[in-house]
Amino acid sequence: MPTQIELDISIWGDRSDKAYYLRRLAVNENYHSKQIGKKILVWIRDNIEILRLDCVAGNPK
Repeated sequence: MPTQIELDISIWGDRSDKAYYLRRLAVNENYHSKQIGKKILVWIRDNIEILRLDCVAGNPK
């Protein structure tokens, strides 16, 4: 079962649900434009009940 780190607790509060946390997702530049990131997120959607995103909103890419 996933566990929260201190950062998760500071953002989401202390929770005991079965959520997973996605903090970073990067694709090697050699694989850009191949929908790798999208395929990963689709797999997560289909296989993980609860996902919380901790992403940088100001990232231009």
